[in-house]
Amino acid sequence: SEQDHSTDGMEVISKTFTPEFRNRLDGIIQFSDLQIDTITHVVDKFLTELQAQLDEKHVVLHVDDDAKAWLAEQGYDVTMGARPMARL
Repeated sequence: SEQDHSTDGMEVISKTFTPEFRNRLDGIIQFSDLQIDTITHVVDKFLTELQAQLDEKHVVLHVDDDAKAWLAEQGYDVTMGARPMARL
């Protein structure tokens, strides 16, 4: 449950950071894993940004659904979120 994950997170934070550092924090926000539709939106955003760069060179990029699915799968990591997508 959400409460269980909150407790687990606090244990990790307590073990990782000193009390002095923890006392400086205003709050702790825990994030859930991204859902596939959110990852798909991130893929579309990256492709839109890439196309904008290619437009300056008069290049058109066509990406089919299989390629988008591959980007979504390879560009997402449970720990890092969608950050790896920028490296693809």
